[in-house]
Amino acid sequence: MADDERIPVLVGRQRETGLLTAALVQAEEDASGSTVLLRGEAGVGKSTLLAWVERKARERGFTVLRTVGAEAETDFAFGALHQAFWPLLQRSGSLSAHQRDALESAFGVRSGTPSGFAVGAAALALLEEAVRTAPVLLVLDDLHWTDSSSATVFAFLQRRCADLPLVIVGASRPDGPAAQTWSAEAVEVRALPRADASLLLDTCHPELAATTRDRVLAEAAGNPLALVELPRQLAAAQRRGLAPLPERLPLGRKLERLFAERLGEMPREESRLLLLGALATGEEFSSWLWLRAVEDETMGETLERIEADGLAVLDRSARCARRPAHGGAGSRSAAPGAERGVARSAGTGRQSPVRPVR
Repeated sequence: MADDERIPVLVGRQRETGLLTAALVQAEEDASGSTVLLRGEAGVGKSTLLAWVERKARERGFTVLRTVGAEAETDFAFGALHQAFWPLLQRSGSLSAHQRDALESAFGVRSGTPSGFAVGAAALALLEEAVRTAPVLLVLDDLHWTDSSSATVFAFLQRRCADLPLVIVGASRPDGPAAQTWSAEAVEVRALPRADASLLLDTCHPELAATTRDRVLAEAAGNPLALVELPRQLAAAQRRGLAPLPERLPLGRKLERLFAERLGEMPREESRLLLLGALATGEEFSSWLWLRAVEDETMGETLERIEADGLAVLDRSARCARRPAHGGAGSRSAAPGAERGVARSAGTGRQSPVRPVR
């Protein structure tokens, strides 16, 4: 990637970085708080934006608190809150006895089952103490995997941060339950436009031949993670245009896991259609024969939902058909029985006005 691979490359995103900068300036100069929720699909660059605002906040002298939701820990009460606020626990001496007991019980330091309101009030009191010395940035990554008790406290805090030099920035996938409690309007983080996608690809992989570069740009469809990861799965000769590219570009474990998770969350009708597209090859794919299995009165609505989710693009001319980058993940993550059932149901049919996303 860049000179230091630990620092994600950020290209474009002027709107998002402008909003985040304004929030930092407001906390620093006006001593007032604000919240920003970044919402978008897996791999679209939400965590990169969080890393960017965290770096900018540290440069400005902010105290930074951070938590990252984990799917394996969604049942751990106050797990995400513990991760974010543990560095502040040394300040608990400034809390009332009731607040200190609630917070320490939530963190497992002492026994007891505190109420969410008591924990929220204690967390707010800790933040009020922390901002006496420096503005605070609270970063909440992967909110869609945050445990419900922590999510309740974070919602409590973001509704009460206006009078503090405090910035709360969260990131979630579109259907994340924790994001539903967010009172501020979400900032939709979408795929990169072609010019920014090209710049990101050239920055991370300047060695690509023109044909390989064009193929990766088409397959990635503006998804920053795909732009970075897809070339890494190719052989050196393929990257330099000295060997032919496979019909389906390999995703690698990181992309496959992300897309498989997204497909697994979709309704049956939508995931079945995308699985059909992933299984179809050659003439069967380019001539839309695979769509006959779902060509019924509800197909139009299903296709519109898939397009709204960013997993397909409607093509009224039906002249250009490209396989989705999600396709490999869809076929590999499907249960064998489901894959056989979809394959049996596929047959010949009319052309359809949908073009699966690269």
